Amino acid sequence: MNFLRRLFSPKPAAKPVRTATPPVTPLEQQSPEQLLNIARTESSDSQREGAIARLPFSSELVELAKNPSGKIQSAARKRIGQLLEDGSLSLAQLQAQASGADDIIHLISYAPTAQQQFLVSVTDPAALLQLASDGASSQLRQAAANRLETRDELEQLCKRVQSKDKNVYKIAKSKLDVFKADDARLALVQQQVGTLCEKLEKLSRVEADSLYKARVELLESEWNGLAAEASPALTERYQHALAGCRQQIEKRAEIIAREEEQQALDQQAEDFSRSARSEALALVSELENTPALTEDLANQFRQKLNDLQQAARLAASRTGSATEVQQVLERARHYALNLLEQFSRHGTLVQLQQTLAEAGENLSTETRQFANTLIGGAREFHQQTLPAALQSVQEQLQLLRQRESELNRQVKENLRSIEDLVRRGLRAAEQGMVRKARGIHKEVQEKTAVLSSVPQSISNKLTDLDQAIHRLADWHEFAVTPKKEALITQMQALATSTLAPNDLATRIHDLQDEWRSLSKGVQQADETLWEQFQQASQVAFAPCKEFFDEQTREREANLEKRRALTATLQTYIDQYDWDNAVWKDVEHTLKVARQEWQGYWPVPRKAAEALQEAFDQLMDQVYNKLKQYYQANKQLKQELIASAEALTQQDNLAEAIEGIKQLQARWKNIGKSYPREDQQLWHNFRQHCDAVFARRAGEHNEQQAFRQQQAQQATALTEELQTLATQDYETLLQSKDRVEAIKQAFKALNELPRDQQKSLTQAFYQAADTIRDRIRAERNQAEIQSWQDLFALANDVLRYENGLLDGNLQDSLAGALSDKLASAPSLPAGTLPVLQQRFDRAAQLNAGLREENTTLLQTLTIRAEIAAGLPTPESDKQRRMSYQISQLQQAFGKQDAALEALVFEWIAIGGVSEADYQPLFVRFMECLAAGDNTNA
Repeated sequence: MNFLRRLFSPKPAAKPVRTATPPVTPLEQQSPEQLLNIARTESSDSQREGAIARLPFSSELVELAKNPSGKIQSAARKRIGQLLEDGSLSLAQLQAQASGADDIIHLISYAPTAQQQFLVSVTDPAALLQLASDGASSQLRQAAANRLETRDELEQLCKRVQSKDKNVYKIAKSKLDVFKADDARLALVQQQVGTLCEKLEKLSRVEADSLYKARVELLESEWNGLAAEASPALTERYQHALAGCRQQIEKRAEIIAREEEQQALDQQAEDFSRSARSEALALVSELENTPALTEDLANQFRQKLNDLQQAARLAASRTGSATEVQQVLERARHYALNLLEQFSRHGTLVQLQQTLAEAGENLSTETRQFANTLIGGAREFHQQTLPAALQSVQEQLQLLRQRESELNRQVKENLRSIEDLVRRGLRAAEQGMVRKARGIHKEVQEKTAVLSSVPQSISNKLTDLDQAIHRLADWHEFAVTPKKEALITQMQALATSTLAPNDLATRIHDLQDEWRSLSKGVQQADETLWEQFQQASQVAFAPCKEFFDEQTREREANLEKRRALTATLQTYIDQYDWDNAVWKDVEHTLKVARQEWQGYWPVPRKAAEALQEAFDQLMDQVYNKLKQYYQANKQLKQELIASAEALTQQDNLAEAIEGIKQLQARWKNIGKSYPREDQQLWHNFRQHCDAVFARRAGEHNEQQAFRQQQAQQATALTEELQTLATQDYETLLQSKDRVEAIKQAFKALNELPRDQQKSLTQAFYQAADTIRDRIRAERNQAEIQSWQDLFALANDVLRYENGLLDGNLQDSLAGALSDKLASAPSLPAGTLPVLQQRFDRAAQLNAGLREENTTLLQTLTIRAEIAAGLPTPESDKQRRMSYQISQLQQAFGKQDAALEALVFEWIAIGGVSEADYQPLFVRFMECLAAGDNTNA
């Protein structure tokens, strides 16, 4: 810069040649007037600048600060800044000499403290805007920009400095971003409030139900979080909708209160009726167990019944209908009055029991009728469950009837047996079977002897039998003897036969039949022949008997098995928990029982018939229960079919599908119906279900098309974001609002295809992360660069200080460093004024200060090593120990400042020789690096 200024500035006029140069008085010994004269007239810039650096404050110094020459102007302003910083000059004194705010801003360009004081005094937004855009230093412009608060001022500042001052532009832009973010947030809040009001308005038009109040309270809690930022119009809208909802809640509360009051009164009437019913039943029980009934006691019972009837009528007048309680009460009244009438005629139940116990079989017909009348009335009233007293009377009557029935049965059976014996005896006499006829005649006489009387018809037949027996005794037949002997021979021959048992038995039975046909006439020799024939039959039948005995044992065994199976089935019916039956097991039980019954074969025919009937009855009982189960399931399935058919006509498809799913779940829990009907029921139910799901398939295709459209939008947003990710850093910063809008648009796409959702989301957020990482990396790089620029500029200041101390400072270095400080790049906040002060105080350095600064820098390096946890070289270990001891004594072990704070102290220390500075700088940088690693 100095080079360019010298290149284009006019050349100075030639100075006259002097033959001799008078001795020069040092500047330190010049008076203020002499220094002012040198500053005004001296041709050497360095002499003029040196003189200005020693001038006290005056109006002349102010005039020099306005000099057109850059060096003179800069020197004068630096002197004013030095005077302001060390307190020799106040800002008020300077303002008295300045012509205005612009003038004072230029004059304090080298005084950071005065700049801050002046900036605090400025309250006019226009003036702050002017300072932020046209201030003399970057720090002043940034400080003024930080003072601007309104959106309009910040937007004007952005337009003015967009291409002039990057740092000020960043400050204004970041503040505007806060406004924009607040605008977006407010817009979102207003949208949420509008949606909430819409929900509340819809709810206010719906009648309240059990969950109505909870939904309103939920919306109220949501409003409480948004109310502070809602617009007045939305607030009024919310209050109006909320009032409508509260009216609905109040209406429902009134309805519920009336219903509860009505229910309470009805419940009181119902409880009163039940109490009357209980008292009536207790009164009936007391009457049934009364040992004796007097007229007074009967009148008391009648009075109580009338009182209970009146109470029931009062309760019925409340409910408005004759309930079951009143019906039971009326039946109890009629039953009790009937008992009173019967007891007054024939005595009480207790007296009836005594009569039955004493009369035995000689019970009178009137008493029987009285007992049966009581039992019939009690069975009707108690619904087949008799009280204990009547149960005892019924059992006594049943025992009496059973004894009488048994006697009558025995007489009838005896008469039938006599009739049958007489008929057989006459037949035997006609066929000449003397032995059999006489045996039957004897048995008839024994049975007739036990009868008190014999009917005339049977008596006539007994006379015929006596006459036939007398005629048979006189008859003899000789012709049958040879044939009987032949039959005996044939029977004896069968003893050695090889016929099968069945065939042999058939042959024996045939010979026995022939013998019986020959025995129509009886001779005295017949007994001997019969014994021979019988003996031969037994010998011949011996092989058959074993065979038939085995068959008999098998039949008996099967019969016992069938009996056991019948008993098991009876136990199964009696003990099975039918209320919680597993009907699949019941079906299996029926099947297995039938198979086992058929497997127990053969059985004795006569015994099997009765047992078969009992078995069939038990099986019918089980099957009837199974039929009830089938019928109940059939009815439930028919109801589900009707419900499914109704859902096919429902407009709301989502509710229809949910309803079908619930019906299907209920169908699965219903057991089997009748096997022949169950499949058809399922077919009918499935048709209605398929009809509903067919509607869903159509809507699913429409939703799928919509999701594909959403996927295309997501792809377009992702591609736009990927394109932005390839732009430069400045473009990315300017596109921040667009990136945020793209993110919001992508979040609004909530119906992406399921198979593409993951890939689309990953691609989008990968592009968003790329933009975020680039911005973060650029910011980190900018921060790193700012620290690098700081230390580079600090090294330049150090070289400048050492040049002044060593007397080898180049003029170009001072000018270049001044320009660097005036237009310094973006440095860490608060560091530039520190370097500026070092630059301004460089002329005051001397060898003593250099030594002090070296010591301070060594101590500062040791503090950094302590903070970073690094060792100190051997040469400074003693110094480190001394410092730590002093810290313990002064601050009781208080922790030292952080490394970042030590950096500010480091750059504030100047005037250290290069030889001492470089090793300390390396150690200090190592500490900073170690601190960064520790924080990471």
